Amino acid sequence: AAPRTPRSAHTQVAFDGLDERTRQLNAIIEHIPIGVEVFDPQGQLRLVNRWGRELLGTSHDASPEAVASAFQAYDGRTGARYTADAMPHCRALRGESVQIGDVEVEVAGVRIPLEVYAAPVYNAQGKIVHAITVFQDIRERKHVESLLKDYNQTLQEAVTTKTAELAAAKEQAEAANQTKSRFLANMSHELRTPLNAILGYPQILLLDEFNLGAKEQGIVQNIITSGEYLLNLINEILEISKIEAGGMTFNVGILKLSQLLKDIDTMLRSKAGNKGLQFEISRDPDVPEVIYTDEMKLKQILINFLNNSIKFTKVGSVKLSVATVAERTNRLSFAVHDTGAGIAPEELEDLFGAFQQTQIGRQSNEGTGLGVNISQKFVQLLGGELIVESTVGQGSCFSFEIDLHPAKLESSHVTSEANAEQFRRRSCSDRKVLVVDDLAVNREILCALLKQWGFLVQEATDGEEAIACWRDWQPDLIFMDICMPKMNGEEATRSIKSQNPQPSTRIVAVTANAFEEDRIAILAAGADDFIRKPFKAEEIMESLKQQLGIEFSPKKRRVRAPAALGTHAEDVSPFPPPPPDATNLRILVADDSMVNQRLMQTYLEQLGHTAQMAKTGAEAVCVATGNSIDIIFMDVQMPQMDGLEATRNIREYLESDEQPYII
Repeated sequence: AAPRTPRSAHTQVAFDGLDERTRQLNAIIEHIPIGVEVFDPQGQLRLVNRWGRELLGTSHDASPEAVASAFQAYDGRTGARYTADAMPHCRALRGESVQIGDVEVEVAGVRIPLEVYAAPVYNAQGKIVHAITVFQDIRERKHVESLLKDYNQTLQEAVTTKTAELAAAKEQAEAANQTKSRFLANMSHELRTPLNAILGYPQILLLDEFNLGAKEQGIVQNIITSGEYLLNLINEILEISKIEAGGMTFNVGILKLSQLLKDIDTMLRSKAGNKGLQFEISRDPDVPEVIYTDEMKLKQILINFLNNSIKFTKVGSVKLSVATVAERTNRLSFAVHDTGAGIAPEELEDLFGAFQQTQIGRQSNEGTGLGVNISQKFVQLLGGELIVESTVGQGSCFSFEIDLHPAKLESSHVTSEANAEQFRRRSCSDRKVLVVDDLAVNREILCALLKQWGFLVQEATDGEEAIACWRDWQPDLIFMDICMPKMNGEEATRSIKSQNPQPSTRIVAVTANAFEEDRIAILAAGADDFIRKPFKAEEIMESLKQQLGIEFSPKKRRVRAPAALGTHAEDVSPFPPPPPDATNLRILVADDSMVNQRLMQTYLEQLGHTAQMAKTGAEAVCVATGNSIDIIFMDVQMPQMDGLEATRNIREYLESDEQPYII
């Protein structure tokens, strides 16, 4: 054999550098926290990294041949085995770039869902020399998706079932007002009970222990927002039905006006701020601090009008003013001013009818048209008359007066407040809470929140168990359901309060009996506070703060951050972006619902696309005719111009070669 020509020093350095870079590249591939496979042009597996070998159930030093024979691949949608030609790496060897989220591999009898991306590797001459496949285990993602799907399905079934029951039962109950009242009370309980689970479990998912990523948190928050919107509609329908059944009552009590205004400010200021509106609440100096009136009805009136003003005001301000009435010391005046769209004169006459909306209200596709009707009846019950002044394009003012009864706090009330404060000071170090409810799902939600906040928690399923546990354990506070078998919450509350030594255990009623007379009856039985189901975590916090004097430090929610190379983070996609030809579609989504917009945006992002958004048909026409658009996802029912009219305008305006697909 001819002697080898020795390498020059320069050539040797170059080879050594090449070897070092090769080792570095192999080390990087070996330690990437996702599976990586490399196939030759004949489809033989030539390289698989450590993560891939571990996921596919082979040893760390297994050969590519051993790895290739260790598992079977299946279509996650149909359960059928993938044929050889359909495998992602085979498609890549034919020049395709493939991203698949429905591959399942069977390892040791267990199916593991994978997200797979495969792409060809070309040499300088444009010939395919390898196919590279990367994949990751998506079991946790599938689990979260399954939970969210179940919540959504439960919500839809509850709405469909309970709405049908409400309509059928209401027709049968029209004969007698008493029958109607009983029916409405029962339906309130039945509707709120499943909603407590539907709105409660998403709140648990947002706890730190689940550590959801920002995207998953957004999806869960959308479930909560939609559920709360449904709850508001149910409340309005039940309230107007109760009014028509003659069940509306006037419940006078002590009201601290400054606290009421503070609560309203806290509730609505951020909502107005999100729209860039100035939000102001003013109170004349001579307005008394404490009055006698129906607090719940006054609060609902003000919230209804302020919510409407914020909804229909795009720029400017929303203001609430409270003043005494000149020359009438027994009257108090409230006025809500806005700089919104205004109401046409011909629409003012029908404004107070049930299910009636103005033209602007109908265009918004929001609400039931019940809010103003309910508020007017409440104003009349409080001894006043609702007055509306409005100019189209300038704004509106809703004003009313109510009978004013200045009140002095009774000594017994002051004494009870002092006792409560003394109790709070003594009990801050002992935080034992008893949760009483016959439904396991309700106990689970409330107990999860309390344990997350550090409380010692015990459970009881009815009033008898609650009394026994109270005697043995002496909790600081009891969250008491009202409708329970054997002994209900009212009876249990009376029993505990009648034999309760000082310092007394605080009892907070948590019930789906939502009407005002229910609250009065429960408080009369001895309960210290009243929370309606479905409840929010903030309401539970506020009750604990008021009853036990416990302060909650605000905690910043942890969100999983994108992971650096070599770390593990399931919510960060490890795949390269789709090839350019898959992301060049120019997409427009036209929908007036922000929730639907976000949902479409999420779907499109999963497919590697971005989209422009339009919230009216008129906006959709402007975007489509001023830009080159490939596909439009068009909602039909939208304000200003609906989807059908927008589609006709686009078809008429654009030339045939400029026409987008409209879905």
